Amino acid sequence: MINTLLMYASIAFGLTVLLVTLLWCVEIVLGRRMGVFLGYATIVLVASFVAYAIYAELKLCKFVDEPPFPQCEWSAPTLLLLVLSALKVIPFLVISTIVLKQWSDSRRKPA
Repeated sequence: MINTLLMYASIAFGLTVLLVTLLWCVEIVLGRRMGVFLGYATIVLVASFVAYAIYAELKLCKFVDEPPFPQCEWSAPTLLLLVLSALKVIPFLVISTIVLKQWSDSRRKPA
């Protein structure tokens, strides 16, 4: 279980580093707050993906009138990846986008 946790944590961390690096590169190369706007779009995209994946897992649950819900089985790897994505990727993207916006604002002002 610990190996699976470390594997999914490293996947989420790698995705975070990749997205943040791409956003900063776009802002440095293109300027005009393109990286900041893409950061906002990425946050919405990742949050939408996590929400859709949770919805897709819940859609498989065939809720009946009385508990327990025997068809409502969450797969552990899917749940682990969703939780790690929500807890690692989204906060770091938000913080990076805020810092990127501040850096872009300071870069645009004449000295």
